[in-house]
Amino acid sequence: MSQPHLVKQQAKGLPWVADQAYKSGSFGWVGTSSVLTAKDSVDIRNTDDDPLYRSQREGMDAYKFDELPAGKYEVTLDFAELGPSPKVNWRKFDVDINGENVLVGYDIAQQVGGQAADRRSYVVDLPEGGTLQVSFHDRRSYRPSVVNAVRVVQRPDL
Repeated sequence: MSQPHLVKQQAKGLPWVADQAYKSGSFGWVGTSSVLTAKDSVDIRNTDDDPLYRSQREGMDAYKFDELPAGKYEVTLDFAELGPSPKVNWRKFDVDINGENVLVGYDIAQQVGGQAADRRSYVVDLPEGGTLQVSFHDRRSYRPSVVNAVRVVQRPDL
């Protein structure tokens, strides 16, 4: 079974790191969650990296990255609904990065439909030894939030 992917890297071209539960001083997902997967035969539109989008973590509270060096970071969140015809307004959630709202009332199906990739990137500044937290807030009466991949890349060039 494939797992959602996340990476904490300083330079492009480094491999993905397997998803993991958060431990203090490290990184990973926070809260109770589950992993959903699609068959290897599922074609994900809007990407050349289908395997990245064929699994997702559902229902987590956050992803947390501890003790990062000071600097600018690009945080990239990858999303996809795994079913071919998800309902619009079936799954809505909010996302914040270190308390700043970046997605409000986000609905993957409304943005790209089913079995299609949607990539969102944001830049954040962190102090030395800083913590980066990407929090997911489920909307009442909707399906839980999901994420297929989280990328955190230090970007001194920005």
